[in-house]
Amino acid sequence: MDMKRFFLYAIMIAALALAGCGGNGGGTAMGPDPDPDPPAQCPEGQVGTPPDCAPPGPTPEEMALKDAQDAAEAAYMAAMAAVAGAVDPVARQNAQVHVDEAKEANDAAQAATTSAMAEEHQMAAETARDIVIETAGTRGLEITNLANRIVNQQQIENAELEGRPAVAPRSNAERVGPAMVAAAGVVPVLNAAPAAPAVGTSVVQGSGGAVAADEAHAAVMRNVAGDITYVVTRGAGAVMVGEEPTPLETRGGWSGAELVRTDPAVAGSAPNMTYVNVYTDIQAPTQAYAPGATLLTDYTDTANAPAATTSTIVAGEVADDGGNFEVTVNVDPTDNMPPVIGQFQCAAGAVCTISVDANGRIVEHTGYTFHPRAGVATQDPDYLAWGVWLSVPGEVLATGAFPADATTTGVFGNGNDVFMVNAALKGRATYEGNATGLYSAAGMVEYFDADVMLEANFGGTVGADSTPGDGANDGLLFGAVTGTVSNIRAGGMDVDGSLALLRAPVLAAGPFAAHTDGILGGVTYRGEWGGQFYGPNNAIGAAIEDEFPTTAAGTFGAAAENGASILGAFGSWRAE
Repeated sequence: MDMKRFFLYAIMIAALALAGCGGNGGGTAMGPDPDPDPPAQCPEGQVGTPPDCAPPGPTPEEMALKDAQDAAEAAYMAAMAAVAGAVDPVARQNAQVHVDEAKEANDAAQAATTSAMAEEHQMAAETARDIVIETAGTRGLEITNLANRIVNQQQIENAELEGRPAVAPRSNAERVGPAMVAAAGVVPVLNAAPAAPAVGTSVVQGSGGAVAADEAHAAVMRNVAGDITYVVTRGAGAVMVGEEPTPLETRGGWSGAELVRTDPAVAGSAPNMTYVNVYTDIQAPTQAYAPGATLLTDYTDTANAPAATTSTIVAGEVADDGGNFEVTVNVDPTDNMPPVIGQFQCAAGAVCTISVDANGRIVEHTGYTFHPRAGVATQDPDYLAWGVWLSVPGEVLATGAFPADATTTGVFGNGNDVFMVNAALKGRATYEGNATGLYSAAGMVEYFDADVMLEANFGGTVGADSTPGDGANDGLLFGAVTGTVSNIRAGGMDVDGSLALLRAPVLAAGPFAAHTDGILGGVTYRGEWGGQFYGPNNAIGAAIEDEFPTTAAGTFGAAAENGASILGAFGSWRAE
């Protein structure tokens, strides 16, 4: 083969190789591959280019809807946090109303299907949140608002408007503080209850001269439905009768109310505003019924009634379990008398049945006796009522000055069943409860609540003398009581320390009084305290040796050299 031919042959081989193996690696020398692989795609419902596939992003409408829902939920959560941190019970209760509004708005926002609807509910939730934050952070107890009010605020504002130097602010706390110090040093005394309504004796201490002028008694009532009506008296006047008071509640669950009265003007003084906070453990009364009465029936029972008369139940549900039930009965339709409200009572251990037809006619009954309602029974005979009062001038005098005795404050504790301690009673009993009142420090007056514990040692001073120094055994001392006031929380803040209720001898009628001593916030406090035992004296014979009082109520006060003071009242139950 010559060289020319060899090169031609090599060129042909190279051309064929390029045609079969080059390019995209497919096809033949005749053209492209007839079945090329399709380009890769993302799964249905996703966007992008493999391998970067993802679900499609939210639309602007969807994003706006979620943002509004998230904001509504955040507003509701903030409202709940604010009400949980409320500084006093009334503020918390007032704020809770708007927390509920925030919740309703948030629920509506979460259920919304458009961003416009959700944003409307978001605005409602945020508005409720703002109200909650403001309400929860204020002093809900008007007694402390009154104590701290700047009484010459109008003078200050007028001075500012007229371009004059502002009048120095003067608050009621400048008068309430000294009044509390005075009350803290008063030995608690027992005061007889007012003539009406009658409540046991009151342990009272207060400021402003004779304690009798400042004493507060509380008669607390509930109706059959459990609603509370308060009648609180201070001296001879009623603070409130029959109106709906602002409800209160202590940490221990004692229910109470804040009541207010505008006092008549006193010569040389502006009218006073008197506030009383009272707490109680009174229970709703039980319904009283007359002795069992015979019903007129038309079933064969000659011992009860003639066969010609009927008794018809016109209102109320008839028990089908043999238990007691209250209904209204037309006892004798022939006498034109109104129906009678009463209770069918089944005696203990009896098997009672009753049959009533579709018209309410009593066909027969076995074991039941009918007791007409006799009216509301006497209120809970074993309850306590205790609290604090404050009376402060309600307006500025023309001269801008207040009489020294215009502000008074004090505390009271009483019960409905005074316990007469018997000389034969021996042993120890512990009483646990709660206290509330006013705490004055750093130029402010705050509401406080606390825990109270009393330790009574009955019989521990038998043979002692109730009159110091005369050496005679008058047989009037029947034990001693000590105690502590601890876990004090004032104005929503914990107060370090506790107050000791020092040893108080117990007299025959159950009262006791002694000194207080303690360190609060690093400052030494001293004052007075006292109390009274309450509860039924049911024991007879040897049983009186271990029949302890069921409850104790009283008052306490203490002051420091720097002018700070605490003034409170307590209620307690015997610990099991």
